[in-house]
Amino acid sequence: MKASLALLPVVVTLAVYPPVRHSGLGFDELVHLYNLVNFGPLELLTRAHGGHLLFLSNLSYWVLYDLFGVQAQPYYWLALITHLANVALCYLVIAELTGRSLAAALSATIWGCAAVHIGTVGWFAVYGQVLLTTIVLWMLYDVARLDVAGRAPTRRTYLRWGVLLVAACGTFGYGLAIAALWFAAVSLMLDEPVRVRRVVARVAWSSLAVATLYLAVEQLNAATSSRAASSGVDVLAARLSGLSWNDATFAGQVLAGFTAYGVATLFPGPLLYTTAAGQVGVGPLQGLPAARAALAVAGVASVWLALFVVWLRRRPGRRVKRSDSWCWRSVVTAWRRRGSPDPVGWKSSAARSGRSRRCFRSWRRATTTSRRSC
Repeated sequence: MKASLALLPVVVTLAVYPPVRHSGLGFDELVHLYNLVNFGPLELLTRAHGGHLLFLSNLSYWVLYDLFGVQAQPYYWLALITHLANVALCYLVIAELTGRSLAAALSATIWGCAAVHIGTVGWFAVYGQVLLTTIVLWMLYDVARLDVAGRAPTRRTYLRWGVLLVAACGTFGYGLAIAALWFAAVSLMLDEPVRVRRVVARVAWSSLAVATLYLAVEQLNAATSSRAASSGVDVLAARLSGLSWNDATFAGQVLAGFTAYGVATLFPGPLLYTTAAGQVGVGPLQGLPAARAALAVAGVASVWLALFVVWLRRRPGRRVKRSDSWCWRSVVTAWRRRGSPDPVGWKSSAARSGRSRRCFRSWRRATTTSRRSC
């Protein structure tokens, strides 16, 4: 891997994206600055905005406002520089997985220059999405290095991922979902021989930790915010006591809307992002009636789910585990029958397969080692 080639996508992206520095500060940015100026940094960092925890990404408002005030250019230069770092990380991930530096450089260039990123890089209110991309690419680079080296994650790696996932929770709402699913996803990406039950348990425990963090930040905001103190009301208790089924329905609609916005160009997006007229509003199925879109999406989703189940049952980690257990059972049987002329049934027809030959070699190494030790 040639690290110097990472400059190619970075330079090309830098040549394409400078116009974002002319973007201005809009409604959401001014709301954050209003909270900072009138209620202090704790209100800025701990108050959920639109359901998103922003204690990491909103640090940028605190620093940039002290340095530059409300001048918009420094804010967007920060977003652009972070995007350039993401392009370099994208190159490193692809190059590590494929071993092809030129292909990685071209792929990172295409991804970095994609026009769709202007919706994120050119809107500082969602700077947390750019930071979240940095965190995810960093962790994917760790996974790629482990996969190429054939090693399992160490305790230090798990600790670093834990810190990064806590930071991800404070970037944008998507960070909460990534933190809940990451450790289960790593088991699948590295083909670890773990049971599905354990993968589900990792998702459950991670989700519980994410929910606890969310409630802790909300409680911290209620306890320390000058806005909450001036109202004299326990904000978190008031929210929990006022929950109703209508709130849950509205939250589900908002979640579906955010999900549709995020995956508008993928197959679930058109189904979720339907207009009031009952037609698909975005994506390649635009204009298609919702009923037909639902049928198409259900068919595609069923195929993907079936392929995932097949891969889950036949992934390399499971095959290695079964092969090793069968092999060592054969070794144990052969050791018990070591007095016979054909301890592993080498002359039998079933033992002519490649797996039997591997087991015979394992048995021979085991018996040779035991004789030398005696």
